Amino acid sequence: MPAAEVTAPDVVEVVGQAAAAGHTLLPVSLAHAIAPPTRWQAAVAAGQVAAVPAGSGAALGYARPELAETDEQLAAVLGRMLDERRVGCVVGPAGRGRTAAVERRAGEARAAGAQVVVVDDAERDDVVSVLQILAGVPADALVLLAGDLDTLPAGGPGQVLADLVAAGRCPVATAANDDDRPAALAAAAAAIRQGRLVSRDPADRSLVVVTANDEADAVRRTGQLVATSIPRAFGLTTAEIAVLTPVVRGPCGRDALAAVLADVEVVTVHEAVGRRWPAVVLLLGPRCAGVLSRPLLVAATATPTSHLSVVHGVGGDLPLALAQVTGVRRETVLGHRLRDGDGVDTPQ
Repeated sequence: MPAAEVTAPDVVEVVGQAAAAGHTLLPVSLAHAIAPPTRWQAAVAAGQVAAVPAGSGAALGYARPELAETDEQLAAVLGRMLDERRVGCVVGPAGRGRTAAVERRAGEARAAGAQVVVVDDAERDDVVSVLQILAGVPADALVLLAGDLDTLPAGGPGQVLADLVAAGRCPVATAANDDDRPAALAAAAAAIRQGRLVSRDPADRSLVVVTANDEADAVRRTGQLVATSIPRAFGLTTAEIAVLTPVVRGPCGRDALAAVLADVEVVTVHEAVGRRWPAVVLLLGPRCAGVLSRPLLVAATATPTSHLSVVHGVGGDLPLALAQVTGVRRETVLGHRLRDGDGVDTPQ
């Protein structure tokens, strides 16, 4: 066999790219469309790639070896807990509604004599972190995972909360969207979750939308909002304002903006998940259209407590992004294991 097939650096890179995109599994049909089965077999033999078996013993797909092992361990732990009815989920936006739903479910369990461990913002936990959390849970405790399935998934590989909900093997409570922020801001956030933009009420200053002609104009308008407009209108300091962008590089990216806007915190939308500021400026430069999605916009609109300014130069790409319910669905070993092999993809 040629040396190139023995080392198979191309397929190793492919599973690495899949993991970087959040997948813990590359389905076998897709893998064999990318490279011949012999290359995958060689990489497996060399220990560079793991072959993940289906229930029948055939290959379900391929993964990074350490990631496949972690996901299999997590599937075994959660499988036992599901059989013992020690897992529950609460889904919905963070806020009073979800908190109330968690407290209600936890109260019922405690009244029955059970210990309860709550994992909040569980959509942000990847397979490694969830496995670590479960390792510290008492043997008879009920674990409640609460999170928002409409926002961005975990930064690392996996989608544990989404996989549990999709499997249908544990109780799932849907929390009310109880948004107590200013009316225009709450209405815009709710509409975005449904894939819509709302008409702005000029009398409500909690939401401002500014159209930019190009990248330089977008940066200039953002600087003006941060330096004068928002502090003057709301009595805020620059320490209470954040600038969010979907990208790291380019004139409208995090790094360039941080250099220009030295007095304000500049972060990517992914970095902002779970954080809050009184006022936020969301900068969507003309070249960021390719990374826009509904989950990203849901995440961004969750960060301000009082005011959101959107500066954008993406034109019609904004409603297009909202029309896309999610980005690419994550393929995971856990998802397949929880479904007991349903939908298993076997090689021809």
